[in-house]
Amino acid sequence: MRITAGLVHERFSANLAANFIGRMRTKAGQGAYLPGESIDSHTVVDFMASFSLTENLATYVKVDNLLDETYIAARRPAGVRPGLPRTAYLGITYRL
Repeated sequence: MRITAGLVHERFSANLAANFIGRMRTKAGQGAYLPGESIDSHTVVDFMASFSLTENLATYVKVDNLLDETYIAARRPAGVRPGLPRTAYLGITYRL
């Protein structure tokens, strides 16, 4: 489940998104979730904001996993892989 909220103004926009992933199996089966064959539920919050400098030029900041949630993203095919840690991007976009 993903929930987003945003704000848009003439030259500024911001967006906050929360993505909930429920407990899931990494191997087909029924019954109890086994620790080595499942992933616990987790919520990851992302943020993005942009500011238009001109009609064609804008700058933005984006932060994935804003709250630095520690979680397992996958277990298969090559073993446990952690989710993305807090990661920030700063950039410029130009529209032709």
